[in-house]
Amino acid sequence: DDDEQVRLETLVAGLVLPLRNAVRYQKAIYYALRDDLTGLRNSSAYYDNISIEIQRAQRYKIPFSLLLINLDDFTAINERFGHDAGNSVLVEVASRLERKARTSDILFRKGGDEFLLFLPNTSQSAAVIAAERVKQSLLSESCKVDDTDILFTASIGVVTVLPDDSPLSLINRADQALYHAKVLGKDRIQAELNSANRLQE
Repeated sequence: DDDEQVRLETLVAGLVLPLRNAVRYQKAIYYALRDDLTGLRNSSAYYDNISIEIQRAQRYKIPFSLLLINLDDFTAINERFGHDAGNSVLVEVASRLERKARTSDILFRKGGDEFLLFLPNTSQSAAVIAAERVKQSLLSESCKVDDTDILFTASIGVVTVLPDDSPLSLINRADQALYHAKVLGKDRIQAELNSANRLQE
């Protein structure tokens, strides 16, 4: 009847503002965890996710690997072609990484020209194969910016979680693997030997 309809309309009207605020809050959270340039998850998001993935791997004794991907001599690209062109390269790199990642993988822009790809339930040997697939995708063709073809290479450090790893130790080891890839000539994949904490060449 009319009274019930009035009460119902009043209740609905009272829900509109809280629902609108909830939607805005969810959007704010989403964008706070996204990189402005590439749209990938950002460093804030990876700090939360890496702890979860490490704990899951250690608790259930399943492998967890990650790839630390860095463009070689990216500063030179910015200096030669300009920062807008450099940003276009980063956007294209992010797009190629997204296309090559599996549905279970988690991709982040760590910062600058560095990207992280989390590979849940992936052993080191499988992670190296994934890194080769990613690298081939990245370097399959130049990045076209306006009428200019920009060529680039990338180095990738590969690490797999250890029983006593923390987020900091795992990332530090990934940094070391990437550093060795750079020292050994760039444009290469460098995996760490978990058993002896050494790098395989």
